[in-house]
Amino acid sequence: MEQTLFATAMKIVTFVNTHKDHIPPITTQGGNPFPYKINLESKETSWASRIRIY
Repeated sequence: MEQTLFATAMKIVTFVNTHKDHIPPITTQGGNPFPYKINLESKETSWASRIRIY
């Protein structure tokens, strides 16, 4: 099973490395070249609490 997992992971890495031409190069030395912020709602205001999943 370990060999199968390793082989599959290597196939994924190989595929990703050969299909990355659409990704722009990072030309800055800063810590975060992609200025995006992800906000997570608190548990009380999330959809899960509204439909009472959790």
